[in-house]
Amino acid sequence: TDYQFNQNSRAYQYISTFYFWNYLYKLIKSANDVLKTTTDDSKKEDRGQALGMRAFAYLTLVQMYQHTYAGHENSLAVPIVTETMTDEDMQNNPRATVQQVYDQIMSDLNTAADLLTGYDNGSNKDQIDEAVVYGLRARANLLMQKWADAAKDAERAIAGGTPQTLAQVSTPTFNSASASSWLW
Repeated sequence: TDYQFNQNSRAYQYISTFYFWNYLYKLIKSANDVLKTTTDDSKKEDRGQALGMRAFAYLTLVQMYQHTYAGHENSLAVPIVTETMTDEDMQNNPRATVQQVYDQIMSDLNTAADLLTGYDNGSNKDQIDEAVVYGLRARANLLMQKWADAAKDAERAIAGGTPQTLAQVSTPTFNSASASSWLW
């Protein structure tokens, strides 16, 4: 069903629902663990990457478990878990609204952009850098129908890569993450 994009299997007892929910909340927990242990400025890149990863996870979750943003801002989406929450807070953590989830996403991405300003991950496509954060923020802005902000963020994301020629993009080469045009 995943390969056919069949989203009719979102009931709690389906394995695909458990898999995505579990995987994305594990990413959030890992990001929160990094944020708890990296409070000084010497680890700002680690904090920026953790915030970018957490935003990515919430952006994926909110799209999977609720309708799109526009017109559903007050609909219940998914619980928000942050590094400052206690165990008691997490035990009594209801679903947040779509608006609250997007507020968290944008807050994480804005802070990540500040922390990752000038950070160059080199050729490590497995690490989040400033361009990746702007790409994620462009996607979030598109989903919120903030077209001008999405365009600005997309331009900033593209500026972090190496544009390819028409000949290069006309050849099927999207089978390697090491291609210069790939972004995270």
